[in-house]
Amino acid sequence: MLITNVNCGEYLLLALLVNEVREATGEDCGFGYSVGNNRGRFDVAWPCAKVALDIKKGNEYIQNSDCILRRVKKHSEAANLGWVVFYATLNNQDSIGEIIQSISNIIVNRRRNNFGSNIETKTTNQG
Repeated sequence: MLITNVNCGEYLLLALLVNEVREATGEDCGFGYSVGNNRGRFDVAWPCAKVALDIKKGNEYIQNSDCILRRVKKHSEAANLGWVVFYATLNNQDSIGEIIQSISNIIVNRRRNNFGSNIETKTTNQG
């Protein structure tokens, strides 16, 4: 996994979340997934249904305006491309169940509606 600045408890909750979504939907995720022209990456994404999860890591209590602006741009661009983006803190096991259920429902509904045929993702050409 390409997740950084996540403490052990958050890492375990993320592993639980990813595993539970896979069990509920049959879909695997990608880590460090980039969408559109934005250089920002989402921590976890299910490109099959254009669903992404950004995790508030550890001690991100106060963020400067540049950090917030980058996140808003990243989330806005993804939304314009049809992505559903979740932003969550993984420090409370009780809330993880709600996140798992929401992500799983969206993936299943989008797959049921043949949403996967319209997937647009960023490709990078390095020369």
